[in-house]
Amino acid sequence: MKDGLLDQKNPTSGIKRKIAAKLNQFLEKDKVIDIKLKHQLYPTSETIPTFYGLPKVHKASVPLRPIVSSIGSVTYTIAKYLAKIVGPLVGKSKHHIWNSKDFAEKIQGIVLDADETITSFDVTALFTSIPPADAALAVRDVLKEDKTLSERTDLSPDQICELLSLCLDNTYFSYGNNFYQQCHGCSMGSPVSPISSNLYMERFEQCALSSYPGSPPSKWYRYVDDTWVIVKFSELDKFFAHINQVDNNIKFTQEGLTDNKLPFLDCLVTVNQDRTLSVSVFRKTTYTDQYLQFSSNHPLVQKLGVVNTLYHRADTIITKDSDKINEHQHLRHALKTCGYKDWAIDKALNRGEKDAKPASEPTASSGTKTFVTIPYHGDVSEKLKRIYRDHGITTHFKPTNTLRQSLVHPKDKQPKGRLSGVVYGVQSAEDQVCQEHYIGYETILSAVFFCLLRGRIRKVSKIGSSSASNSHNVQPSEGGQISTVSTNQVDPNRDPQNRDSNQEGVEPRSRYIKAAVTLAALVSAMGICILPYCFYIIVGIFCPEYTSTKRLYIVLTVVQMNPLLDPIFYSATQRNIRDYYRNKFNKLLRWCRGR
Repeated sequence: MKDGLLDQKNPTSGIKRKIAAKLNQFLEKDKVIDIKLKHQLYPTSETIPTFYGLPKVHKASVPLRPIVSSIGSVTYTIAKYLAKIVGPLVGKSKHHIWNSKDFAEKIQGIVLDADETITSFDVTALFTSIPPADAALAVRDVLKEDKTLSERTDLSPDQICELLSLCLDNTYFSYGNNFYQQCHGCSMGSPVSPISSNLYMERFEQCALSSYPGSPPSKWYRYVDDTWVIVKFSELDKFFAHINQVDNNIKFTQEGLTDNKLPFLDCLVTVNQDRTLSVSVFRKTTYTDQYLQFSSNHPLVQKLGVVNTLYHRADTIITKDSDKINEHQHLRHALKTCGYKDWAIDKALNRGEKDAKPASEPTASSGTKTFVTIPYHGDVSEKLKRIYRDHGITTHFKPTNTLRQSLVHPKDKQPKGRLSGVVYGVQSAEDQVCQEHYIGYETILSAVFFCLLRGRIRKVSKIGSSSASNSHNVQPSEGGQISTVSTNQVDPNRDPQNRDSNQEGVEPRSRYIKAAVTLAALVSAMGICILPYCFYIIVGIFCPEYTSTKRLYIVLTVVQMNPLLDPIFYSATQRNIRDYYRNKFNKLLRWCRGR
């Protein structure tokens, strides 16, 4: 590895083995998780994290905000689980800000002294500045003080931090067909990165405020990496220099008052002549007042939601009545420019007033609401919504084919053979002889393996390339679906002994393959670990036309795919045997694929 550039080998399988070993330790040795939780945390998707950048158009030279999308990666399920455990610990500090409304409420009624001013500090590249080891230590310290941790998990703080380190240390990604390792800091894109960064900053601000030798700020409010403070004029420069020396990894930039105004989040704080503070809505210089067009193909409820959201912000963070009136007029003019009618704006505001009323007490007969999510296609979807409503079902619409999806592609596309979390299909619609069809919530390789087991695909090379096959080609079709295209028809009545020498084999005896797979599953259920070798011999007896490599390929495929083979891989009494065979299977399977 040089300057973060990894070798061409994909590190996903190595990280997956580390996760599997750690989960096995928690299950069998430490006995702090059950088999259900292990299956929940075990990575079933191997999507490679991808790197992309979002432009900061409001800043000079338009820098990029680096993001690593980890959705579907081998650490994603563990990161989401840890986020549920550690997430409730964020915000315990009195300096924490939840949102703009919380900030406006906290500074309401503050009157500055004559020698005080307000300023803001911004951490430079927070996520990528915090070392993963230090972030894990900060999380562990908070977990040890948590009295309710046992209500959320049986894992100890040290065990939680072991899983956390697996997520934070393995921040690799792909870009331009190369693999890179993030050498420093936490990745932007992991569910657990914001939480660990927040807890790290809580420890930092406690240390910075308590160690300052002068007069510390009277108010210190922080939202992730943005901090708003009230400090004396005489202490401003010294305190700014102090917080930049507390931690070598955390460096701040400063923004002061301009015309007695200071932006923070989407609030614009103004220092009035009487030293009181007032809050209004802040808009950056690049703001264009462009909202969802009223003529766009979106459900009416979403358009009304745009109106309601804008007016709700104005009513919750603006402190002066005159500023509220001006903001309402500005919003109505901007919305009309986007095609909104007066009746739509008034309807959204009336609905917002109804939603703001206190909810009635739940009755004993009220149960969990049923809802359905469907794509939005104009009047058809609206009619379906009314039908569902008559049956007590709430309808949620999901827009499809948006301009963003068509025009904006910041991330490298995953190869269709590596997509996960989707439904693949392998079928042979054109071949009248082969009627096999596989549909499953699997990876594409599992779908192709099904046809291998049934003997319908003679040979499969790389998915997505021109796969060599005597009877079919496997090609990805539009939408990510896999279908088999017939190339050479197979005559079932043809004598296998009279086949041309350039053909790969005879018509397989699929009924014997079915019997062999069933026998393999039954033998495996009894925990006999010599199953792979027995099954290898069985396939050789019933299908002598198969080469040794293909027979081994089928054996390994069955062992990995069949859900009845779990006793081999998950039996606590056969741990050494299980790990040995798993490693051997994976190594041989990779070798067979190359053949």
